[in-house]
Amino acid sequence: MRPLRLRLTPEGGESLPGFLIRQAGRARLRSVSELAAMAGLRQPGSTVSDDDLEPLSTLTKVPVERLEAMAYRAVGKGRHHFPGGVVDRDLIALSPRRACPACLADAPFHRMVWDLAPATACIPHACRLMTACPGCGRLLGWDHPSVTTCPCGQPIADTPITPVTRAEVEAVAALHRLVGSTPIPWLHSTFAECDRSELVKMTLLIGMAATGWTGRCRVVSLVAAGPDATAAVTVAGVDGLRRWPESLSEIGQQGIRPPWVWAGATSTAKSLHQMSRAAGLRPKRTPRAI
Repeated sequence: MRPLRLRLTPEGGESLPGFLIRQAGRARLRSVSELAAMAGLRQPGSTVSDDDLEPLSTLTKVPVERLEAMAYRAVGKGRHHFPGGVVDRDLIALSPRRACPACLADAPFHRMVWDLAPATACIPHACRLMTACPGCGRLLGWDHPSVTTCPCGQPIADTPITPVTRAEVEAVAALHRLVGSTPIPWLHSTFAECDRSELVKMTLLIGMAATGWTGRCRVVSLVAAGPDATAAVTVAGVDGLRRWPESLSEIGQQGIRPPWVWAGATSTAKSLHQMSRAAGLRPKRTPRAI
């Protein structure tokens, strides 16, 4: 296998499937699938698998260690590397592809931070992440060899941004801090022993309780409800986590059975259920589940 004649260098914070898009475009290939096939990879599935990256390293002359750092490699059952830490697989969103038009205008590459499932906004530009072409309405994918244009020809990077509230930006920033390994000074001691992925899910469950969420208590269900619903839950959840245990008392006063009671036998739900019982929370009614 010979290296590609036209090659690129990965950008800092760039994801593996995003790099494949740019490299396919640089090599003047008709699709990213063509490059993925040459390297024996799946686009974007290889980023969350243990597929061998050596062929891609040979093609691009990018050290395999660098490529590994751009991927969400598995580190145990259901757990994957993510910038700053390790998260459950359902906290990584790959379909549809997300993008910040302003970021793409500044530097055309796909940022790994956009793939955190409940993250709805770009922090530097305080705008909503887009998931569809504003021209044809097609969901953004991973096979077109350009991160800045849609297959229909619409320039994604030229799309006017959709501003979001400061509260949403701060909530998304808080989610990224929760995922990372840096200390969180405001985190209540109750959560001191929780791992970071669990903290993110606890935050979402707290937000579901605070907003009266009636859908399934799953990350994928929340994200499928759309960015507005996801943002509302995230903002309320981060606020509730910051004000714990006062927020737990407020949830109890609403008389609504908190979602972690009926979220299933996940470790996150069990932990919050135990905290509720310890605080004497005795809900009066159960919300309607979809």
